[in-house]
Amino acid sequence: MNGGYSSLRTNSDWLFTYQEYEHLDIPNTTNTLEGLFSELKRQLHSHHGLNEHRKLRFIKDFLLSKSRK
Repeated sequence: MNGGYSSLRTNSDWLFTYQEYEHLDIPNTTNTLEGLFSELKRQLHSHHGLNEHRKLRFIKDFLLSKSRK
């Protein structure tokens, strides 16, 4: 069994979950999420000297600022 088919069988119950909860306005793609993570990675890269504690704080602040919009 190839990986794609196996993944499809394993996750088929959740593929159309967004349709069951239309009132939540869940997007049917991950494009927005991927864009957010790309922006986060770009900003983290420009702050490459941060230690682990400050990186986690940066990520939390970044996500918090995006959730307020």
